[in-house]
Amino acid sequence: MTLDVPIHSVVPDFGTDWKYAAPCFQMPADAFYPDEGDRYNSTAGWDVCGTCPLKLECLATALRDEEQFGLFAQTSPDHRKMLATGLLRGTMNWTDVTNML
Repeated sequence: MTLDVPIHSVVPDFGTDWKYAAPCFQMPADAFYPDEGDRYNSTAGWDVCGTCPLKLECLATALRDEEQFGLFAQTSPDHRKMLATGLLRGTMNWTDVTNML
């Protein structure tokens, strides 16, 4: 698949300071990285992400950093790949993505 624009051009940059205020900051990392075969929505992190006021910042950072593993903003790697593809192909924009959260 050939994409015409870099992900950085279609996803906002929120920097990194937001991470220190995120509810997940003090949680163990394994809450966001399920064991192989486990579902992402069965992790302890799923509930934390669901009520997090920083989901947009988290998702934007995960997309910009091309995170291939873990739960970010209640999205799995496959979900983020689908979002990134839509953004890069122009079939969705950042507002569409934020409305999905």
